[in-house]
Formats: sequence, C-alpha cells, structure tokens
Amino acid sequence: MRLRSIVVFLLALTVAGSALYVRWRRTARPPVSEPEGDVALPSPGASAPPSAPADTVPTRSDVQPTLDRLFEGALVVDAEVRPSFVTGDFTGDSATDLAVAARPLSEDVLPRLNAELPRWRLQDATAATDGARDVVPPIASGERLLAVVHGVAGLSWRAPADRPCYLVRNAVGSGMRAAPLSTVPPAVRMQLSRLHAGDVIAEERGLILWTGAAYVRAVTPVDPERPAR
Repeated sequence: MRLRSIVVFLLALTVAGSALYVRWRRTARPPVSEPEGDVALPSPGASAPPSAPADTVPTRSDVQPTLDRLFEGALVVDAEVRPSFVTGDFTGDSATDLAVAARPLSEDVLPRLNAELPRWRLQDATAATDGARDVVPPIASGERLLAVVHGVAGLSWRAPADRPCYLVRNAVGSGMRAAPLSTVPPAVRMQLSRLHAGDVIAEERGLILWTGAAYVRAVTPVDPERPAR
C-alpha cells in the first residue's frame, strides 16, 4: 500500500513538471510579427514585371534612316525648318507617329517619288475635297513636303515594319509641335470624323489634322496654347 502511494505521487510529479516545461517554452519563444494590412509578399525568385520602354525624343540620326527606308532614299530632312520633325499620336490610336519637314534629295529621285504606285500617299492639306486630294500634280525638285509615318498595332514609328506613310503638301511651317486635340476649339474638332483623342500638328500658320483618311489644314487657323480674346 505504501509502495502504491509512492508510485502515484511520482506520476503526479512528472505530469506537473511536464506542464510547467511546456508553459515555459511558450513564454520563451520570440513573437512573430504579422504584416500590416493586405500586403502581397513576393514569392521566392519572383521579380517585378518589366515596364514598357518610353519613346525617347528622336534626333536627325534616328529620323533620316526612317525616311530612307520608307521613302526609298528619295527624301532628306529639311534643316531650314525648325524644328524639322515632331512626334505625337496624330491618328488617336495610342501609337506614336512621326511628322518630318522634308525635300526631295535631288532631281534624280523624282521618278521614284512620282511613281504610279508608290508605297506612300501624296496629299494636299489645302484641297477642298477628298476627291481633289487624289488629283495632285507631280512632286517638283526642291518642293517642301510633310512626310508622316504612322505607328501601328501598338508599335511606334521606330519599329522596322511597313506602315502607312503620307507626303503632304502645304502642311509645313515653323515651330512645329504636337498639341493635344482636346485643347483645340470645338469648331475645329468637329471637322474630324475620328474620335477626339490624340494630338494635332500645330505650327505658325495653324493646325494640321488627321481626319481618318487624310491630313488637312484646319479651316480656322488657331493656336491651342493661346487663349481666345
């Protein structure tokens, strides 16, 4: 009977000791900090997605090779016009387009520029109707033209691919710049069939607009950065 009491006492002592040890382990363990809020933790080896490269400001060394490739080496940047080129979203499709003041390289290239089926479309920004724009005299030696290269399918004018190109008469002026279409007067915006998005080409004589089919000079020349009086 005495032996049984001793065994029971030892078992009770063992259980009590185990409980005290577990309690001590819990209080001695360092606390784990939880992230505040809904924070997404990066998975091992994960990296941030690369951002799309911005379309940098072009230089003449960028522009001339583009003219050579798309206009068969027949045009040269007109350095007498300042600035000689400008970029912007002239068609409202979220792709960067290029507009360049250019001249024929020489008389020898005129047959290429006036070919029956060229890779570009020749237009007159002051023509009254779309039909009249299709009937234009041949390009002459030394004639000043606006060469426009469109960006397509999410690619800017820099991408080495075929794309719509235009040669536009009566569209070159000093101080060329891209101006948001949203800043021009409503009377001018109403001349366009496309959505009122993107840019226009502004210069000292007024605005050059893309209608969805052609480049035209605004009926009422305005400066979108100059408030009306």
